[in-house]
Amino acid sequence: MGSVIGILFLMARIIITIHVKAILFLLKHFDITNGLIAGSTFQILTGNLHINVWIRVVIVVGIIAASILLQHFFKPARIIFGILSSIFFGIIAYGFFQDNTKFSPYIPMGITIIIVAALNVLSWIRISHSNEPENV
Repeated sequence: MGSVIGILFLMARIIITIHVKAILFLLKHFDITNGLIAGSTFQILTGNLHINVWIRVVIVVGIIAASILLQHFFKPARIIFGILSSIFFGIIAYGFFQDNTKFSPYIPMGITIIIVAALNVLSWIRISHSNEPENV
């Protein structure tokens, strides 16, 4: 009985570790997070249309790849995707706190927009430093 409980705790630890590492990866590489947001926005907007699932999957993967490439090579694309992701997460925060009676839902919305904007700026700095040629 003890070994079964040990195996269950090990499996739970592995699952939690995988999720935490994935979240930390997405926070470090916020350009990928912006691409996932762009792809999921397309999926949300076309979810009720009668489009084949595989066609939607190909389109979503294409949008994610294109948005990541655009962010890496064009500075205006980084700014546009950063603004859109800040607005997207702000709307989600507003939706979570919409029925709150203790404080206005605009407070978490503003805090979320500021945090996402800061993560975008850190990602832009990382991208710009990785694209610079090294001095020999």
